[in-house]
Amino acid sequence: MECKNIYKPRFSEIRLLASMAQSNSLPGGNVQAINALTRSGLVLLCGYFEGFVREMSKEFVEELNDLNLTPTKVPVKILSEHVNGCSEKFKQNKHGPFISFIESVESASPITFDSDKLSSTNANPTVDTIERIFNIFGMPFILDELSLNDFPVTEMYSLDTQVDKNLKKNLSVLVTGSTIKEDDIIRIIESKWSPKKKRRRVGYLNTIDELLKKRNRIAHGEGFDPVTPDELMKATDEVEMLCDSLVLRLNEKLSQLSS
Repeated sequence: MECKNIYKPRFSEIRLLASMAQSNSLPGGNVQAINALTRSGLVLLCGYFEGFVREMSKEFVEELNDLNLTPTKVPVKILSEHVNGCSEKFKQNKHGPFISFIESVESASPITFDSDKLSSTNANPTVDTIERIFNIFGMPFILDELSLNDFPVTEMYSLDTQVDKNLKKNLSVLVTGSTIKEDDIIRIIESKWSPKKKRRRVGYLNTIDELLKKRNRIAHGEGFDPVTPDELMKATDEVEMLCDSLVLRLNEKLSQLSS
């Protein structure tokens, strides 16, 4: 995909900033320069990441349009988003898009999808935003899949007991001096209220969460937490790895749809 040719060199800019900051880490280096380079680099990285996700998704939709697929061969969620957009315009007395969609379905002719709408990130490449876009493309929980593939992670979910520390403390007091065992009460409670399934913020979820959290604090002047050159380099490596993996999945999807 062409977006790689545009954005991949930009990640090299971030690594250059990290290297310049690293050189200032030597004895006699300028600490203020280190912070300026790494903090600005992290904000820039977030911007490049958002741009990559947006342009990559837009390019996917445009290539999908070029395949001239009949409606039955297009991922159903893309059709659903398209219908929603046509319905909204219909309510505004703009009947053309909806009528055109119906005609395409009846005649089994290709539909042209709005690449700008389907690739919208709202300038914020959050976990939810990326997964919303890829869910529409027919690849739900893409970040879970890639995290398990690219990181030493074996589980994306954990089970959290509903018996919290305060309840355990109260139970402990309650059974003191009694023949009733605390563990027996906990088992009874958990048989009634099963442990909650909780998504772990590991792999790419952690990469994105930490990047956005630090970007927001820097951009909004909420704190002056330092970003080390190694942290910036690691974040850049993981973001680029994620972009490569997303592009690979989109190319696979296009190949699948074209066959």
